[in-house]
Amino acid sequence: MIREIFCSSEAEKSEPVIKILKGSEALEESKKNPFYDEYHWGLADWEDGKLYLPESDQAISWVIAVHEIGHLVKEGRFDLSESDFDSVKAEEKRAWQQGWGYLKKYISEYYPNEPEVLVAIEEVKKVIEDEMIAIVELSKPFYEGALEDITVSRVNFAETELGKQIKQRIDGFKRLVRNKTAEINQLQLNEQVDWDKYIGVVKKALLDIERDNEIFESQKDNN
Repeated sequence: MIREIFCSSEAEKSEPVIKILKGSEALEESKKNPFYDEYHWGLADWEDGKLYLPESDQAISWVIAVHEIGHLVKEGRFDLSESDFDSVKAEEKRAWQQGWGYLKKYISEYYPNEPEVLVAIEEVKKVIEDEMIAIVELSKPFYEGALEDITVSRVNFAETELGKQIKQRIDGFKRLVRNKTAEINQLQLNEQVDWDKYIGVVKKALLDIERDNEIFESQKDNN
């Protein structure tokens, strides 16, 4: 019943509250992050109501969208305010699962009559997801020794041997994507994403997330 009420009240809503921006429009502070790379950089900033996504090849653009919108789902979200490693790892895994559940319903609108492309995107997602979780595992020392100033801590960590190793793996995302798209014969996913068409799809997933977040908050208030 609660879901029906919210679905009815949101029937005329066509734009999500959160604003979608290109990764290239990130704040200078984000671009100074030694691990920033315009090819794949994305960020779900729920406090400022902004979602940054890469205007990149189709494969990585979809994959990063999956991950970042997953962070916007309130139910089950882990508190990252303490930069606790276990919470960070758990939240990263949760985001992948949640984001795919919301976005996969709409990706076919970008590729009408091409169901095999959705399967291909999921395969690329799995490759990048596994690599990003492995990178999180490698970064455990960073969280154990993080300073109060997270920006300074990140810069210092990037200069360590482990930090350099992590950056090398992050810089390898494009290679992983290219290898996978070649392996599964889906080279069209290497082509530039149509930004307007792409965010049109992402917005539909965001509307679902915002609706479900409202339901979640309402249920919390009633408990």
